[in-house]
Amino acid sequence: MFIIVLLILTAVEASLPLNNSLMVIALPFFSCLVSMKKPFALTGLVLLSILLSLQTENFIRIFVTLSVGFFVLDFIYLNIGYNRKSMLAVTLVQLVLYCILNYKTLNLLWIAGNTTGFLLMNYLLTKGRITRTQ
Repeated sequence: MFIIVLLILTAVEASLPLNNSLMVIALPFFSCLVSMKKPFALTGLVLLSILLSLQTENFIRIFVTLSVGFFVLDFIYLNIGYNRKSMLAVTLVQLVLYCILNYKTLNLLWIAGNTTGFLLMNYLLTKGRITRTQ
């Protein structure tokens, strides 16, 4: 149920009429999806790529960027896990993904706001213990 709410919030976030993109919910949700089982995570990757490309014409670029992020985050989760110990590394990966997805319209204010949102959402997702690592 919580995943459906996050998908709806991601769709709302992607459709906001802003001059730059806000990904405070989308990228932490993507990180949470990567830490889940592989078939569900790959389905989430495709669905999230579709949601993020609703108002753009570059689905392939978003999909490739998120695919690279998928493998980097999967490598982090194999070695550390999705918990508070890995929160800083995951936030840095999310920041790099955000900068790659928005390389034309980067602004220091948007980067700072999204980084703060990434930290907060990662903390909330790890605090809720939605995913458990072995």
